Amino acid sequence: MPGQSLIYPGSHIATHRPYGVLSSLMKDNIYWVGNQGFIYTSPWVVTRNTSRHSAVVLLSATGEPLELETAGCRLRHPAIAVSPLVARNLHAKNIGLVSVNISPFHLDYRAFRRFSDTGVTPLAREKYTDLDRQLLRAYEGQTSLSEADALFHAVVERTVGQLPIFYRRSSHTELVLQIMESHPMCSLSELSKQLGLSQSRTTHFFSSAIGLSLKSYMFWYKSATAADLFLADHSLTEVAHNAGFADSAHLSRTWRNKFGTTPSYIRNDRCVQLFR
Repeated sequence: MPGQSLIYPGSHIATHRPYGVLSSLMKDNIYWVGNQGFIYTSPWVVTRNTSRHSAVVLLSATGEPLELETAGCRLRHPAIAVSPLVARNLHAKNIGLVSVNISPFHLDYRAFRRFSDTGVTPLAREKYTDLDRQLLRAYEGQTSLSEADALFHAVVERTVGQLPIFYRRSSHTELVLQIMESHPMCSLSELSKQLGLSQSRTTHFFSSAIGLSLKSYMFWYKSATAADLFLADHSLTEVAHNAGFADSAHLSRTWRNKFGTTPSYIRNDRCVQLFR
């Protein structure tokens, strides 16, 4: 609950490790909610210059502030929204971090497109007060996958209403999402034919409807495919090959740029508990 202390012995230790410092006391948790996104919880995240295609809502389950820094902004706040592709430094030590990651397949993803010069904005933590118990249970790894799914959508709903630029879902957005869900790696020429538009018009239409360029979307989909395969216990080499990366080294670099750690970390069951 907000104000509740989760201070663990040794949590003040100075270290550059991005994750896992307190894993002997509290594991990280990943709740995979299908193609909509995922929830990640952790007692310790210290990352530098990471950037991802998902939109992100960062919440403190305890109400204590987390620290986020971008090129043009520094925030110390218990609830923060981050636009896609924003490079940031995150310090969340022992504050009950709950990170809600929204994928481009989510109908409200477009609401998170760069809504300010910095691409980050503080949120009213009190808007999530009714979810405090669920947030804490998720952080503690005590939530079922169905409960995590409900929590995910509740957090997104409360966040969208607070964003600086409100938008309305459109039939155009749903049409593009239907096509991309049926044919995730649909080429520009194929998408143009299905929409009945020129390629230049399709490029603009896609970016407007989804909130991400087609090129960025394709790269995100490769990364999401890799994550799904990796969580299903395929080898790193198999994952890289099947997801369309040049090799395992290319995949590892991409993963580190997104999350600040190696992909093998999430399969270390001494540190991470996975729900999918």
